[in-house]
Amino acid sequence: MAARVGIPTALVTSMKRASRQGILVKGPRALEALARVNTVVFDKTGTLTSGTPRIVRIVTYRDGPSEDELLRLAAAAERGFRHPVARAIAGAAAARRLEPPPVASTHASTGFGLDVEVEGRRVLVGSRRFMKAQRIALTPARDDEAAAHAVGAAPTYVAIDGRLAGVLILQDTLRAEARDAVLALRAREMRNVIMLSGDHPEPTRVIAESLGVRHHYAEMLPEDKAALIRSLKAEGRVVAMVGDGANDALALNEADVGMAVPGGAELAVEAADVVILRGGLDRVVLAIDLAREAIVAIRRTLGVAARANLGVVGLASLGLARPVTSILLSHGTTVAAAAVTAARPERHAQGNKRHRA
Repeated sequence: MAARVGIPTALVTSMKRASRQGILVKGPRALEALARVNTVVFDKTGTLTSGTPRIVRIVTYRDGPSEDELLRLAAAAERGFRHPVARAIAGAAAARRLEPPPVASTHASTGFGLDVEVEGRRVLVGSRRFMKAQRIALTPARDDEAAAHAVGAAPTYVAIDGRLAGVLILQDTLRAEARDAVLALRAREMRNVIMLSGDHPEPTRVIAESLGVRHHYAEMLPEDKAALIRSLKAEGRVVAMVGDGANDALALNEADVGMAVPGGAELAVEAADVVILRGGLDRVVLAIDLAREAIVAIRRTLGVAARANLGVVGLASLGLARPVTSILLSHGTTVAAAAVTAARPERHAQGNKRHRA
């Protein structure tokens, strides 16, 4: 009974320590699961990348609209949405002082694209997969698409009244600490570090290779991400999913531990077990370290308590300690062990902090 005292003490101490580092752990179970994680899955956009792509090129095709008109219609379709592509389109339109027209109707396919009516025209804005589902021929964009993919950029297609009108080429940047975080996780003997993306396979591959991520999946819809997490768990892996967007909520909820990064969508934060409140991807690594240290502290507490209790039992059996004294000694040694072992990781964390500084 007394040994159980040390378990919540170590967990609560580690959760408080994580909080001081800008890491919110939503309960002891999340911390325990995090300590057992052996596979980490990252969403790409907004997690490994900055999540603030910008339009680097606008391409229009024969008999199509001008660049400004294409951008104006795309901005109208994306008005009211908060995902990174929508923000990039809105920003580019504002920079050109374009006023998006009102939209008569909107149909959104999560992770795919938008089908809207603007000024009496049917406007589609979205991915290659979305355009193919709408039977839009993409042949005119073949060369522009290949050039974008070669540098890790992602095309967003715009069709008007059933024909491809143009392409918006968006370029995102990697987080400065992304590669170091991947290397740090590998150093902690993760079975796999995996990257998921809703983008085309080629730019996904380019970015994965730049990060040193061997396992990557492209053109993933929210339900595809969740299905992959389920399959990894079925293989016996303990999976942490790291994401930031509403599209990641299903996968975050499906993972053994869902982790939301700073600036994440409300749905992602709600679905996550661990929320990184500040800092970069190094906090993902730190959270795992703190969780593992908590489990080490618990085992140390149990070991010390077990040895102390054996000593108390020995004294009692020899008649050198009365029952009440034995109980007090048992509880006292366990609490003392918990206090000492809980303090050791704190000193270790402080040492790491000085080293990082």
